[in-house]
Amino acid sequence: MNATMRMRGVDKALKRLDREVVQKSKQTRAGLIALGISIQGSAQRRCPIDTGNLQNSAFTLWGERPSDSNNPAPAMSGPDASTAAHHHAAALAQEASTLGATPDNPRVEVGFTAAYAVFVHEDLAANHVKSLRGGGEGAVGEAKFLERAVDEYVGARGIAVVAGEFAAAAGGGVV
Repeated sequence: MNATMRMRGVDKALKRLDREVVQKSKQTRAGLIALGISIQGSAQRRCPIDTGNLQNSAFTLWGERPSDSNNPAPAMSGPDASTAAHHHAAALAQEASTLGATPDNPRVEVGFTAAYAVFVHEDLAANHVKSLRGGGEGAVGEAKFLERAVDEYVGARGIAVVAGEFAAAAGGGVV
């Protein structure tokens, strides 16, 4: 005995499912971008400051073009400002070409383009203190500024940033 069953509405259900997958992918991408920008901001606050070029070289990249970045044309200062700005643009172009982000495979990269960023980041012995105008000294950053910013957003805080994007896309509801 053969039993045959007809199901109605399968095509509609599959189309709706496809729309939901596309929507979740967009929300995931938006969440990753928000998380990257949050990490960038934290790293910039922790970053040692002399001329400000290191801090200004921070970026969050999320697409295939340097314009898909949180900092495509930073303000550089000092005698090497022109060189630093050119290096920033070239580094963003290089990173964008290797990121591999697509609508189906969202990726975000946070970093610093200053040529000396790695040296400052890794120098645990450096004394990041500067004389203050009113006298005395004050801290102007720390080593491992990017690593510590990432650590700050690992876990619940990072999940909250991404979930916030899902909630915003859902009209402020709970995800």
